[in-house]
Amino acid sequence: MLGKSLRIASVLLLMAAVAVAQTIPAGTKVTVRMGSGINSGTARSGERFDATLARDLVVNGKTIASAGAPAHGKVTYAKSSGRMHDPG
Repeated sequence: MLGKSLRIASVLLLMAAVAVAQTIPAGTKVTVRMGSGINSGTARSGERFDATLARDLVVNGKTIASAGAPAHGKVTYAKSSGRMHDPG
């Protein structure tokens, strides 16, 4: 009996996890508020950062994350501003 209940609970937990998981379509704009700054003089590709959502994240009319939710990101391209010779 316990084994059957455990299997049912596992299936329900898996179904709940799949229902919560959402895919954000490519090109979706996500506005975040940074906890600390990233500047072009020190940022490197691959560097990770933490932030919070500045606005609700809505996909197909459904809010999948509310403003204030934690967000994590990664710098994909960084170029020094080179103020004097090659503005970034």
